[in-house]
Amino acid sequence: MVVIRTTENQALNVFGENWKEELNFFSRVMGFSVENNDEVKIELNPDRPDLYSIMALHKAYLRFQNKKFLKGELKKSNRILISSSSQRKYAMAFEVHFKSNGQEIMQDSLAFTDKLSETTGRARRLFAFGLHDADHVHGNLNYCEGVSSFDFITFDEVSGNIWDLIANHEKGISYAGNLKGGKYLSITDNEGAISIPPLFNSKRTRIRGDTKTMLVDITSEDLKSLEVAARLSIGYFVNLGADIYVMETKGENALDIENLLRESHIAIEQSYIKKFLGFIPENVKMDSIFERMGYTKYDANTYTPFIGRVDIMGKADLMEDFVKAIELRNIPEAPLYSTFTGKPDLFNAMTEKLRSILLSLGLQEVINFVLTSKKIEDNEAVLIMNPKSEDYSAIRKSLFNGIMEFFKRNKHNGFPQKIFEIGDIIDQNAQKRVLSIGICSNSSSYSEIKGYLDSILGSVGIFNFTISAESLSGFINGRSGYITINNQRSGFIGEIHPETIKLYELELPAVYMQIDLDSLNGKI
Repeated sequence: MVVIRTTENQALNVFGENWKEELNFFSRVMGFSVENNDEVKIELNPDRPDLYSIMALHKAYLRFQNKKFLKGELKKSNRILISSSSQRKYAMAFEVHFKSNGQEIMQDSLAFTDKLSETTGRARRLFAFGLHDADHVHGNLNYCEGVSSFDFITFDEVSGNIWDLIANHEKGISYAGNLKGGKYLSITDNEGAISIPPLFNSKRTRIRGDTKTMLVDITSEDLKSLEVAARLSIGYFVNLGADIYVMETKGENALDIENLLRESHIAIEQSYIKKFLGFIPENVKMDSIFERMGYTKYDANTYTPFIGRVDIMGKADLMEDFVKAIELRNIPEAPLYSTFTGKPDLFNAMTEKLRSILLSLGLQEVINFVLTSKKIEDNEAVLIMNPKSEDYSAIRKSLFNGIMEFFKRNKHNGFPQKIFEIGDIIDQNAQKRVLSIGICSNSSSYSEIKGYLDSILGSVGIFNFTISAESLSGFINGRSGYITINNQRSGFIGEIHPETIKLYELELPAVYMQIDLDSLNGKI
């Protein structure tokens, strides 16, 4: 998942006074989630990078509601870019002529391109953007490698020798690994360097709140990644109503820009739709349905995706958008016919029986993400390579944080809250399915959570277990310990320490237990 963070004021300014209702409605259509606590947190699927900002989401919402908004056009710039680098050799640039501007548009533009570089661009390895005030860029651009030392002032006003900046600046430390062969890359105009891709831009050309014309440069490892970055960014700015003036790329690495940005046309027949849906919706115009999702009609049964829809590969993607556009709730239920007979997995069957027992005890089930932030887990956690979001960069080692975050997010619903989760973790390099129970209330105590443990194990005929009082991180000493079943350590239980409770912004006592379900396998 990719996370967009914004403020209530910005959501209000972009969507209007009904921003909560509109965002929640659109989230059900498009399949993303919205949380509103201290900030507005939007979790998007990584297959829709064209929606990676609050303004991008708003334009997609307006289109879905058939509301008109000003869109820009694609034109040719008078400037040229001469590209001659032998590493990260693909580059292009374009000017963005805004019809309206302001601080919020500039901030959203920076946020959108930064999010793309970090996620789809794999931490700027595949591609990176440079955003400049075009009024402070003079003449044509030159993109090349360099080794000679010179002084440079970065966008955040850090000045120094270019090699010292690459070694010590925050962006240099984070992204200099994308450079090779002891050389830096630079984009220069008639007055000197405006960008050291993929690290930082110059102070001279940095974006300001009153910027009217922006110049965007893109550098990339490969031509396909450059195309993705160009389509996403151009589509974003066109939706903001800006005209795009694309620069011709000449030199050793000249590009065929028209071919790079060519339109695709995809045919989808009504018979194909009926095959998957089982019916053709009545009183529905195909053209208007696809227009709501950003397509234009090319000819009979053939549609052209919007330039920013880099996720569209074929008619299956059109089918998915068609279903979203008519909304799932409008699709009638029908029997699912199968040509084979299956049988339940025994471990899953045991889990379902256990779930029934827990529900009968008055507990509410929750389901949290298997992925979490590496900042939450310890150094032994299994990390995700090239995560699309820092919030989902590691596999959880325990269900504890998910339970506590649930209490934090739902404290406005009142207490007591008694919940359980059955889910997978990776601990000591082994995948395990575990049961966790969390209780938060005025009267939460060790005796209460121990009573649930007795009931669960007693219901499956397990009476030979012990709890050894040991010091557990995050729990109260003397009120917590490890659970041992048949001489095997199978979990832990206890009262959560007040300092841990404060970390999750809770004010009431809480208790927690977790059991490895392998210890119960075959007992239920």
